[in-house]
Amino acid sequence: MTCAACANRIEKGLNKLEGVSEETVNFAIEQASVTYTPAKVGLPQIQQKIKSPR
Repeated sequence: MTCAACANRIEKGLNKLEGVSEETVNFAIEQASVTYTPAKVGLPQIQQKIKSPR
């Protein structure tokens, strides 16, 4: 992440994924926490959304 806006874009992108119930992205420590339902969305989809949040 290069800026706070990037963290915001990642949060919004994760929020669009069906099965993601909670997401928190912290720009200052460059960490994200994601709560999701594995039956609805998998880790590869979450990782892809973090890499390309649009």
